Amino acid sequence: SGGSPEVQLYASQYVAVRIWSAPAALCNLVIMGWLLGMQDARSPMVMLILTNLVNMALDALFVLGLGWQVRGVAAASVMADYCALA
Repeated sequence: SGGSPEVQLYASQYVAVRIWSAPAALCNLVIMGWLLGMQDARSPMVMLILTNLVNMALDALFVLGLGWQVRGVAAASVMADYCALA
C-alpha cells in the first residue's frame, strides 16, 4: 500500500518541497504551449535544456555538496522551474 515506510518518508519529504514549484511549472507549461502554438519549437526546447542543466547543477550542489538528500533534489527542481521563468 504505497511502499515501505522509508519510501513513504522520502516521498513525503520530496513532495513537501516540490509543491512550491507548482506555480512556476504551470506558467512554464503555458509559455511553452503558447510558443509551440506560434510555431516556435526552438524556444521551448532551449528552455527545457537550460532548465534541466540548472537542475542537474543544483542537484550536484545540494545533494553531493551540502548533503540535503531528497530535499536537495526537490529544492533543485523548484529552483530550476523558477529559473526557467526568468
